[in-house]
Amino acid sequence: MIGSELPYEFLEKIGIKIENSWTLIRFFFYCLSIFIFTLVYFGKHLNGTSLLQQEGQLTEWIAPSLTIFLTISLGFLGYLRVQKQTIKNVTIPIIIAIVTLAISLFSLWYVSGKERFLLLEKPPDFWYSFLYSLAIITFGTKRIIDKKNSYITKQTISLIFFQVFLLFLLPQYFLPWTVEHKLLPQWLEQHAFPDGSYWRVYGFILAYPLFIYNVLTYQPIMFWLVVSIIQTFIIIPVLIYYFGKGAYCGWICSCGGLAETLGDSYRTLAPHGRAAKKWENLSQVILLIIFAISFVWIIGHWTSYGATNIFGSSLTQISENLHKCYTLLIDIGFAGVVGLGTYFFYSGRTWCRYGCPLAALMNIYNKFSTYRIFADKKKCISCDICTKVCHMGIDVMGYASQGRPMDDVQCVRCSACVVSCPMDVLSFGRVNKNHPHDLQSKLYQLNRK
Repeated sequence: MIGSELPYEFLEKIGIKIENSWTLIRFFFYCLSIFIFTLVYFGKHLNGTSLLQQEGQLTEWIAPSLTIFLTISLGFLGYLRVQKQTIKNVTIPIIIAIVTLAISLFSLWYVSGKERFLLLEKPPDFWYSFLYSLAIITFGTKRIIDKKNSYITKQTISLIFFQVFLLFLLPQYFLPWTVEHKLLPQWLEQHAFPDGSYWRVYGFILAYPLFIYNVLTYQPIMFWLVVSIIQTFIIIPVLIYYFGKGAYCGWICSCGGLAETLGDSYRTLAPHGRAAKKWENLSQVILLIIFAISFVWIIGHWTSYGATNIFGSSLTQISENLHKCYTLLIDIGFAGVVGLGTYFFYSGRTWCRYGCPLAALMNIYNKFSTYRIFADKKKCISCDICTKVCHMGIDVMGYASQGRPMDDVQCVRCSACVVSCPMDVLSFGRVNKNHPHDLQSKLYQLNRK
């Protein structure tokens, strides 16, 4: 009744609090979240990433900065207590902050000279993977109990299975055990997991170009090259054609697994609007960067042109520097620190929307998909709930109010819009290629109950 946008300045002047507005308290917790996940990811990669294995211990600057930051934090919380200011909806973030902080500090507690870590001598990446799996199990169970929906139950169980069994138990326990007892075929051990690199099993779930480390190797590993080509350019496109991009992002991917479980309570915080949609093109830029790095790496390491001098450096050195920069800025910085640090402020799909190169590639595949979300226009009351709960920033109501099948390539089939609709307007389906906007061409409809 008062225009397309609320008069925020006027409402704030008369003392009305705007949901999720950037107050001093909110900004403080945002900085705290980013700081904690910086510790987590640098702790995780301290031993495994050559880029971080420089002279001098990282703890020389992390420990003092941590002490100072926590001191300021306690003082700030004390100030809020004295001023009797309440802090709402931060119980889960605080619990997660405490646990992740403990894990990150443990990861940085390095036993010099022994190349091992305390507490059962497990490396940081083990505890990170353990914590990641525990979070998906805990909040996945909470999601199942709260939503009581068959689709959400099946989806959550699928995400738990892929993360816990295939990305944690398999590389950490099952594969080493089978090799120790000589149950794994020797050819598979030699070609798929050379030198006991069981972490390469991630490549079965996290496809290239999301997981680049099975492809960008010093010598070609034919097993993983074949797997990556079949997976990225055959299996995933076919899967997306029939079931949409969400068949991978919403049911298989571990990034989506954490977003749909831990991030489920914060999906309404996702940025919407034209500016937010334009920033999604950033993932396409990262995809091009990955392809460029891959091309330079292949030429520099797998051909005889590696010694070619360009601006004083060999092509091999250039490819390695590009690889290290990508690891630090995108893999650790964007996907890790920013991707997880913004969970409680911009929803759990920040990395998925704006950074994931595989998602960018699947967006292209998704343009040819027959998957849609259908809407019964006559039932729609334009309440905007479907748009608000979409953590991919899709204007679902814009499609529903016009009765158009929703074909936005960002959809991850989380089902939040379908389940949350109070009028039962939305449903999943596939269209007939000859009549893409004909409601009678639906091939199937999933049951919401």
